[in-house]
Amino acid sequence: MRTGRPRQVGVVGFLVMASALAAGCGGAPDAGPRPDGGTGLCTADEVHAGFAFESYASSTTITFGGGYQDAPYPRSEEVAATAGACRYVRPLPAFCDPACDGSAACVDGACRPYPQGVAAGTLHTTGTHPLLTLSPYTVGAYYTMMATPGLTVPGEIVGFTLDGEVAAPLAMETVAIGPLTLPTDQVTATEGQPLTIAWTPEAGAPAATELVVHLDNDHHGLDSYVECVAADADGELTIPSSVLDRLIADGETGIGTYIENAYAQRRSLVRARTAYGCAELASVSSVFLSVETVRAP
Repeated sequence: MRTGRPRQVGVVGFLVMASALAAGCGGAPDAGPRPDGGTGLCTADEVHAGFAFESYASSTTITFGGGYQDAPYPRSEEVAATAGACRYVRPLPAFCDPACDGSAACVDGACRPYPQGVAAGTLHTTGTHPLLTLSPYTVGAYYTMMATPGLTVPGEIVGFTLDGEVAAPLAMETVAIGPLTLPTDQVTATEGQPLTIAWTPEAGAPAATELVVHLDNDHHGLDSYVECVAADADGELTIPSSVLDRLIADGETGIGTYIENAYAQRRSLVRARTAYGCAELASVSSVFLSVETVRAP
């Protein structure tokens, strides 16, 4: 059992990519396509740039950051099962001959280059307290070096603008969400039984506000996971045993028969189409879950 930083598409996924180009976006939660201003539909597979206002239940501070790359991160995985609001995703064999060098990932038997940062100019936040002006600390990557209490106020419109450089100027906005609270962050995943996660819905939040639950068996080589997406207003979701059992069984490979990382995350998410694919902006509040895994007798 281990807790770790949620791999949200915004700060988490894209800062990892920008700094180390490491596999960590494969578990990016997705609730399907988002409108992109009437020019089509954006999907998670097209996301090449992600930004997020991010907070945790254990802290009053809020950070902002993200990255702008020239392509989505290459992923070698498949949705192997779905049930209700949940899906079980497993890695696919990654074998390339000749083997890929350190600048590419093996996907479907072919080496696909890792994305590179794109110069996008100076970033300015909008609707925040205070307003922030951020220069990239590596090409295309931005982050507030100091966490700021009260940076966003629940219900207010927040966003950012990029001045543009190699990338065209970009402006995005979403609704700031409030802190996520759960009756307990201690849960038990029992083989053969469903698992229900409950939370307190945010009063007055837009109807599109979502709650994501993520559980994985990331054993440095095996990276299967279960993700579920529900409306925040629902107040609870149930992970069916048909998908949960497959994740529990994966624990036999690696270092133990347990779910290694888990979190719940409230988010307000928008996507916009760009010349490189889709950009994403989210306001998120996360709670780490401690999961005890119980095998059937």
